[in-house]
Amino acid sequence: MTGTPQASPATDRRPEFEALLRPVLGRAYQAALHFTRDPVDAEDVVQEAALLAYRGFGGFRPGSNFRAWFMRILTNVFLCNCRKARRAPAAISLDDVPEHCIDHYLYARTYAAGLHGSAADPAQAFLSRLDGEKVTRALHSLPVKFRVVAALYFVDELSYQEI
Repeated sequence: MTGTPQASPATDRRPEFEALLRPVLGRAYQAALHFTRDPVDAEDVVQEAALLAYRGFGGFRPGSNFRAWFMRILTNVFLCNCRKARRAPAAISLDDVPEHCIDHYLYARTYAAGLHGSAADPAQAFLSRLDGEKVTRALHSLPVKFRVVAALYFVDELSYQEI
């Protein structure tokens, strides 16, 4: 063993990867632009897809359809970004709302979120829901064997003996 790091298969095939990617980039950008409807976001999607394709190029079978392979990666990147965006909380700026309208604005937003049902205090209902969302996120981050027990305890409110 010489102690010299060996190049990865993707590194050895870099010129091949670049030669296959170059003619596909224009169409990939156009597709990403149709997906995102924003030039900057389209560039980001293409760049991320190119990086992922380069990292996974060792798994690409020479002679198969590179464009189809790359477009599938591009589509997956876009869909993954969409899922991330849906899970991200919406940011609202109250700077754009006139001060005399803030109470009405907050009332309308909490009503639209369904917080005016039976709760006497919509703000408290909102905070309670946030706490529930935090608990849900924390539960989802646990390994399966702990997640089940924690969900039974925190969500279903079962006692230790019942679990």
